[in-house]
Amino acid sequence: MAYLLQVKLQATLELEEAIAWYEGQSLGLGVEFLIEFLSLSDAIANKPSFFTMKSPPYRRALMKKFPYAIYFAVNDQANEVVILSVWHVKRDPEKLQKRLK
Repeated sequence: MAYLLQVKLQATLELEEAIAWYEGQSLGLGVEFLIEFLSLSDAIANKPSFFTMKSPPYRRALMKKFPYAIYFAVNDQANEVVILSVWHVKRDPEKLQKRLK
């Protein structure tokens, strides 16, 4: 049974920023980014334990085509996955740690 998926506001803003940037680079590339995000989000909702525990209780799912990772937490009691960040892997990891806290 799939978990309910919640995307925090900050993650939504990061997603929108990435889509806009890629769309500005090449028409349709932002849409490809969104499709990969949605596909990976679906995989996270269906099997969150498959993905790497990076900094407990946070897990990370890496995108295949784009240099981004989805950071999320799992609430088994509520049967919910909360996406906290859509993070470019070259960004400062200390900023990510502050954001996750």
